[in-house]
Amino acid sequence: MRRQSATLAVAALLLVAGCTALGGSGGGDATDANSDPLYETPLDTDAVVDAHVDAVRDAGTFTFETNNSYGESPSQVLVFRGDLDTGAVYVTSRSGDSPFQMYRFGNGTAYERRVDDGEVFYDDAANAVDGASNWVGEGVRVPLDLFDFAYVGTTTADGETVHVYEAEGPSSLAPSDGWLSRDDVTVESARATLEIGESGVVKRASYAFTVDDTGGTTSVSVTRTYSNLGETDLSPPAWIPTARNATA
Repeated sequence: MRRQSATLAVAALLLVAGCTALGGSGGGDATDANSDPLYETPLDTDAVVDAHVDAVRDAGTFTFETNNSYGESPSQVLVFRGDLDTGAVYVTSRSGDSPFQMYRFGNGTAYERRVDDGEVFYDDAANAVDGASNWVGEGVRVPLDLFDFAYVGTTTADGETVHVYEAEGPSSLAPSDGWLSRDDVTVESARATLEIGESGVVKRASYAFTVDDTGGTTSVSVTRTYSNLGETDLSPPAWIPTARNATA
């Protein structure tokens, strides 16, 4: 049951972050509005996603972080560290009443460490987390499909030039189906920002909006980042031997 609850927590977060949701306001102001864009607008979703995936794969390891909030619920933060050469994944939750960690070896063997009411539990998590390749493009396609972006210019993040694309206002949303396209849903506000490195990596994708529907007013936000490319450590955490013994 404990393993199921952690798995459901991941699934629920990704549902908010990936399919129905949409969040987090964008980054800083661009410093060079006269720079040449990395991609011409309107953005080609497949071209941007493919370049991002290729750049992350070239790096080998990566850290993908998603920070999400939905209505009055507390913000949820998940960090996925992945090694594309081995397939290993290390997932950690940094928020919520029941923080958890899951580590998956490249061969599919996986374990979970969960804290409930101050007590630590361990479980087999082989069916709870996918391999690293499943997280390479997570967080990139959704905003590209939802918003019509305009090029703003370049800025500097972590010493690297990034190209900034922004979308502002309800008219910038272009959902073709799903929740936002329903007749009883009115978008009150919307904003999105993409920060794309010279290599093609979407270093930061953030988007947020407020909607009115039959259930009232709801604000949703998501911020996703890709970082530590080629520098993410996927060594098994220190608790793995304890988890292995506890689940044997």
